[in-house]
Amino acid sequence: MGDFNINLNDLNINTEMYLSGMNCFNLHQLISTPTRITNLSSTLIDHIYTNVCTNTIRTGTILTDVSDHLLVFAIFDMYNFHSQYEQISYRSFRTYDRDLFERNLDSISWDSVYECTDVN
Repeated sequence: MGDFNINLNDLNINTEMYLSGMNCFNLHQLISTPTRITNLSSTLIDHIYTNVCTNTIRTGTILTDVSDHLLVFAIFDMYNFHSQYEQISYRSFRTYDRDLFERNLDSISWDSVYECTDVN
């Protein structure tokens, strides 16, 4: 969240590259209305990004006398929030047996790895 001073209402190569970079990190801009309005212009330069994709996020702007920018906000409804991520499992090292681990590695056929010529 912040005053990025990149006007998303002015789509050009720079804003497209900026948004493309944010998308690379799976970040999505939540504010879609102007955040700074003057007699001569209106710009969307205050952004809030999230990697949570849900319809339960309420966003908006609030007019305030404190700044020439509108206040931006996002409210996440955590009661209806369901994580899209899977449970992460891990190996406990409390009972780690190095010999057993090495035997398991030795029992695996690594031929497909050695024959692979394309790193992708």
